[in-house]
Amino acid sequence: NLLKLPEITTVIQGTHDEIRVEQRLLPLFEQACEAFKLSREKEGSRLSEDMFNRLNKLDQNRIEILTLIPRRQQEYLAKTQNRIAELVGESQSFSIDRVATELGIMAEKMDVTEELVRLDSHLNLFKETLQQSKSPGKKLGFIQQEILREVNTLGTKSQYSDIIHRCVEMKEEIEIIREQLMNIE
Repeated sequence: NLLKLPEITTVIQGTHDEIRVEQRLLPLFEQACEAFKLSREKEGSRLSEDMFNRLNKLDQNRIEILTLIPRRQQEYLAKTQNRIAELVGESQSFSIDRVATELGIMAEKMDVTEELVRLDSHLNLFKETLQQSKSPGKKLGFIQQEILREVNTLGTKSQYSDIIHRCVEMKEEIEIIREQLMNIE
C-alpha cells in the first residue's frame, strides 16, 4: 500500500519494474520493521529494569520511614509533655483526662500506618503490572499517581524532618518514573 502512494516510487504501474521494486523494497521494509521492533523491546527492557530499581529505592525509603516512626513518636511525646508543663506550670486547674484525649486525637491525625500499608500495596501492584501486562502504560500511570498521593500524604502527616526528607527523595524517583512512563505503551 505504501508503494502505491503517489511519488513514493516512479515506476509505471503494471510493468515489470513495479514488480521488481516491490520485490526489492518489501524485504527491506520488513527488516526495518523487525529491527525497529527489537529496538523498542530492548528499550522497554531497559526502562523496566530502571523502574524496578527506582521502585526498590522507594521501598527502601518506605522501610526506613517505618523505622523512624517510633523515634518520631517519642520525640513528639517528649515535646508535647514539655509544652504542657510550660503552659500549666504549677497549676493543677486542668483536666488530665482532657489533655490525654486531645493528645490521642493529635496522635491519630499523625498516624501514617495506613499510608505506608497502601504505599506498599501500590508498589507491589506497579511491579506486578510491569512484569505481567503487555501494554501497561496507562495502568502504570494511574498506579504511579496513587503512589505519589500516598507519599504526599505521608510527608504532610508525619511532621518529622527525617521522614519528610525521605518523602522528597521518593518524589524525585516518582517524577522520573512518571517521565519514563511516557515512553511505554
